[in-house]
Amino acid sequence: LFQLLPNGFVQFGFQSAYEYDPICFATKCRSQSDYPIVRIDHEEILCNHRIKIIATIANSFREFVRQLSSG
Repeated sequence: LFQLLPNGFVQFGFQSAYEYDPICFATKCRSQSDYPIVRIDHEEILCNHRIKIIATIANSFREFVRQLSSG
């Protein structure tokens, strides 16, 4: 997963203990002084050497925290 940081993705976790898709801040997609949080396909990185965003988890860190606190 060495390609993430040079491409503007700062990894801070994984989806779950048995999932390998990295969860990252997408630093090149800034919105309102915050970064969206995305899930990236780890197999695309390992097999094809490219980054593929699977899902946007939250549009900002604030939204992510609100999702965690309400669910």
